[in-house]
Amino acid sequence: KKSIMKKSLLLILLSFPLSRAFSQNVFIPDTEFKSRLLSRSAINTNSDSEIQVSEAIAFTGDIIEHDYYVGRGPIADFTGIEAFVNVKKIDVRGHGANAINISQNTELVEFNASSNNFSILDVSQNTKLKFLYVGGSNLDSIDLSNNLLLEKLSLHNNNIDSIDVNILTQINQLILSNNNLTSLNVSNLTLLEYFDFSENAISSIDVTNATLLKSAYFDKTSLTSLDLSQNVNLETLNAGYTNFTTLDCSAATNLQYLTLTSSDVVSLNVNGLNRLKKLIN
Repeated sequence: KKSIMKKSLLLILLSFPLSRAFSQNVFIPDTEFKSRLLSRSAINTNSDSEIQVSEAIAFTGDIIEHDYYVGRGPIADFTGIEAFVNVKKIDVRGHGANAINISQNTELVEFNASSNNFSILDVSQNTKLKFLYVGGSNLDSIDLSNNLLLEKLSLHNNNIDSIDVNILTQINQLILSNNNLTSLNVSNLTLLEYFDFSENAISSIDVTNATLLKSAYFDKTSLTSLDLSQNVNLETLNAGYTNFTTLDCSAATNLQYLTLTSSDVVSLNVNGLNRLKKLIN
């Protein structure tokens, strides 16, 4: 009997911390963020004034709390979002917050935090990410070595001076415009269809392996030449404010929109101007 009683007591002691943990409340110090979460019945299932850990874990929907909602204020602190370990999409655009911790949100497939103020963002644990948008957020750098499933990546208007995207072989949309990049390797990105690296001090780029490329934006760079001989699917090309003197687009038989504003191009081959829908020169 003593043995049975000891085992029963042990089971009670072991289960108590677990049950207590699930009944504990998620710490959400930002009143605006907490108010938004509490207002969602799919999250606040018991309609009380707190979000329990169990409620956060059970929630498998999307957390879309960008600043576009009329009458809602900005969120300065996203503490508490890490408790939602099973969400697949988080959209927190436009709040100007300084930091966010998504290291526990390991089921994330899509993350949008554009127009915030993150100088650092750790996505090393988010290995299921396919869509990542962090434009206009003052990022100095970002490590994507664990995000090999990425298909769409937008990091425009940041302060990034070096980035390895050549490991992201599933990428079809890559936006790196208005950073501090001086070099970039995209030779492995054979699925790339949309590429924008305008407004960077890059003097050379090799896109010959990106044979599926449809839209390319190279304006306001330091490029002096560009080999487009393999980009037969190209439809849109922006190359304004560059130092090209010659530009051969003859292989791009589907080219429809070409922008060469204030460029130095004196020799242009597009294999017939009459097929262009729009030429801006």
